[in-house]
Order: sequence, then structure tokens, then C-alpha cells
Amino acid sequence: MIGFLVTAAGCVKSEPYLHHGSIHSRAMGRPMAYAAYVPRELPDGKRFPLVLFLHGGGDDPGAFDEVELGQALDAEVSAGRLPPFVLVLPDGEFGFWENWYDGSYRYADWVLDDLLPYVYGTLPVERCPDTCVVMGVSMGGHGALRFALRQPEIFDAVAAISAPIFNTDQMIEFSNRFVAKFLFQSRRVFGPANEEERARIEADDLYLRWSSPDDVEGLQLFFAWGTHDREGIVSANESFTQHLQDSQIAYSSIVYDGHHQWVDWKPVIIDLIRQMLSPDPADSVAPP
Repeated sequence: MIGFLVTAAGCVKSEPYLHHGSIHSRAMGRPMAYAAYVPRELPDGKRFPLVLFLHGGGDDPGAFDEVELGQALDAEVSAGRLPPFVLVLPDGEFGFWENWYDGSYRYADWVLDDLLPYVYGTLPVERCPDTCVVMGVSMGGHGALRFALRQPEIFDAVAAISAPIFNTDQMIEFSNRFVAKFLFQSRRVFGPANEEERARIEADDLYLRWSSPDDVEGLQLFFAWGTHDREGIVSANESFTQHLQDSQIAYSSIVYDGHHQWVDWKPVIIDLIRQMLSPDPADSVAPP
């Protein structure tokens, strides 16, 4: 289960297609990078939906350029298969998109408190929560779910692709693994993980927090994972979507034929953006 927190590398570098920049983050106390996709043929004088995209562990805001996702999105928008929209891809380093328990890093605040206001002032986007969605891959899928859990009033929809989804017992077990403690610094990021800390860990347990339709407050939920995904990803997503179904919570899911890598995520990302910006309730899954 450790390996799925690091995304697959090995993409061929290409010339940047997205706009790349950086701003000073008060939350982080230093400049932080971001990338932005704006369609080449965006109509003037209007504001458009915002897609906030969180990359996986080991990636950075250049991930879209490496697989030419900007070009693919432009082709979809130009052909009318996607509505015009703006996508922002912040740098989350290897920080799990969390405000670290030990206070040393505040990745969530960097994105939500520093970057979003800057985006509102510089890009032609509608302010959240007006047509504002968050999505991510791997570690970024974890981050997207955490953002939506903690501030559901900001987003219309959340999409988690190849994301680790832990219940409380799994979180305790994962955090106490040797590799998690020393490679991922789990205690610094998430805090101590033991029975004495159970109540604190349960506060972020999606199984407990999302157990009825009222809990998601109208948030649209989307999940995707690969048939040959990383260890634990398939079972984690199957288990959680079954929990949602048992809890009468609507969701949409994609099981794609592929692995834990950008070349397989690329068409899934495009499909999920299409669904989130032009949702069809008939695609949602919920028991009768």
C-alpha cells in the first residue's frame, strides 16, 4: 500500500504549453509554483468554471505538459466536447496537500487561502463555489477528498483518481509502518497514530464523515481507478464506493483499463472534467 502514494514518472519532457508562474505564499512563507491552463480560444469578457487539480507524489505543476494534456484539452474545447474552463495546478511538493500536524508546512492553506484569491484576481474564472471543482491523482486524489471533506462549501464536485482512501484502522496501520514514518514522515504530517488518538483520526475518516446523503451537502462525487493500479488502490476504491452505495450516497465511477500512470490517467481526466462540468444525474450510482 506504500507504493501507490508515488506517481509513475518516466514521461518525456516537452515544451511547456500551460502558463507557469509562482507567487509568495504566506502560509508557506516562501514562493510557491503553479501552472494554469486557459483555452487558446477562450471568449473575451466572460468568466468560466475553475478546475483545481492536485498532482501526485513525486510530480509538480509540469505534469500536464509532460503528457501534453493542455493540447488535448484545447482539442476537446475547440471541438465542443468540453465547455470552456480554466484549470489551475498548484505545486504541492510531497506534502500530501495537508496542513502538517507539526505546523511546519501548510499546503492546504497555500492552495485555498493564498492561491485561490490570486486566481480570482488574475484569471477569468468564476469564484468558488460557482462552478468550482477539485480533482487529483494518487496523493492528489487524497488531497482533493480532504479539501472537499473539510470545506465542502467551496466545491461543486470532487474527483479522486487512483487515490488511497483509508478508514481509521487502516490509517493507524499505515502511519505506523516503518516506511511511512521515515520516508513519508507520517507523524509530522498526520500526527501520532494510536488508539489514544483514535477520535482525532476519526474526524477525517470518510467512512464515518460521509455516511448519509446529507453529509455530502450536494457535493458530486467521482472516483476512478485502474484495473492494474498500485497495491491497495483497487480494493480501497471498491470498498469505499460500496460504502457510498450502502449509505445511499450518489457517486460516479470509472474503472479504466490501465495502470497508475499519466498515460492512462490522461483520457480519464478529460472524461471526468466533462462529467463534472456537464453532469448527467443518470450516470450517478446509488441503490434504490
